[in-house]
Amino acid sequence: MILSTHALVGAALGKNLENPWLIVILCPIVHFALDSFRHGEYIDHREKLKNLGRNVALDIFAGGSIILSVLFFQDWELITIRNVFLGILFCLLPDFLTLIHYRFTSSKILKKIYRFHQRVHPYPHPSKQTQWNLRNAVNDILFSLAAVLFLIF
Repeated sequence: MILSTHALVGAALGKNLENPWLIVILCPIVHFALDSFRHGEYIDHREKLKNLGRNVALDIFAGGSIILSVLFFQDWELITIRNVFLGILFCLLPDFLTLIHYRFTSSKILKKIYRFHQRVHPYPHPSKQTQWNLRNAVNDILFSLAAVLFLIF
């Protein structure tokens, strides 16, 4: 899944769960569950770092803009806002740990998390089922729309 989908789902969980410990535990589990669905990846492992940075920045900007727009128009208590950001943080954590693994490849715990993260994906990368196209983005779109609805209502 793209980062925006994970952030939106994390924000929706944070908004709808009152217990911060439940958010911290549930969000990484939900992240892996989302990754088990077919989805496209805009990150090509042969891609130049410049393109990767641009794509990640656009992804984070898109998801962040939606979340901040909802926050702007909602009258939430400070605790709810805290929980929304906790949800975002912990739903993005597995992807952040994967990024850190690329830098610190000798870390045994990061290697275990990375391997688990790769195993939950239904298709090996690169494959036809992970190409960045509309067919492979359907689940991202559906999960993101559902998350926005849970954020608003």
